[in-house]
Amino acid sequence: MTGYVTLVNAKYVDGKLTETEERTNIWAWKYPHHDGRLEYIEVKGHIELFDVDFGYEKNKLVLHNVSVYAKPGQKIAFVGATGAGKTTITNLLNRFYDIEDRKN
Repeated sequence: MTGYVTLVNAKYVDGKLTETEERTNIWAWKYPHHDGRLEYIEVKGHIELFDVDFGYEKNKLVLHNVSVYAKPGQKIAFVGATGAGKTTITNLLNRFYDIEDRKN
């Protein structure tokens, strides 16, 4: 399934993260599961991708062994030629696509 994870405003109710219309400065990834269950995971700002392979089509990879990491609040830039994978990497970071393969 592609593009099923969304970024939402969130708040804690009785210790559990939930979606809200309020602006709380808390952001969460909203994961709908096939069984109808919703899962919310708070965005922390710490990003790690190690040895990631990805392809838009199965068995046709466009990224090989990509590693990216950033600490909360750190600013990074993706620079490169057209077709180098900058947009694909940012789409993976935003969970618009799932990772095809991860070693380890």
